Amino acid sequence: MATPQSFAGNLARVTLHSQVIANLTNWSCSATTDTAESTPMGPADTDKDFRWAKMESTFTGWTASADGYIIGAGSDLGADDSVTSDLSGASGSDLTSLTPVTLDLFFHWVSDGTNERHGYLSGDAYLAGMSWSTDANDIETITYNFQGTGQLSFKKA
Repeated sequence: MATPQSFAGNLARVTLHSQVIANLTNWSCSATTDTAESTPMGPADTDKDFRWAKMESTFTGWTASADGYIIGAGSDLGADDSVTSDLSGASGSDLTSLTPVTLDLFFHWVSDGTNERHGYLSGDAYLAGMSWSTDANDIETITYNFQGTGQLSFKKA
């Protein structure tokens, strides 16, 4: 059983080898912690332990997705062929040779009703998939899906 924690925001930065290769929008991120039952077998030691399952946390992981606009070669705002190639470590549709990227997911909040605070989540991730769409106004977008590898950290901006 996993315990989910979800986050969302409107700016994501993707870096590969310390170089920004994409700025994306409308991101979401989910972090989960798996649990395993560790209830001892046999009779209960006390009445308060009787029939109550004990759980332990095991692995923690995270996934994220972010959208970008397809606005042509040479731009760093969305996804052109070079960005797609950089993100996948291969050609745009060949995801078999993945290269991890650093994903920074920015957000802001109001903590005391007046002061706006900024921060971001940061972690290394693999590109797990891409999907393209076009709306009624011929605006093309691409959605990237990422699978986190290692820790997802909160940092103040």
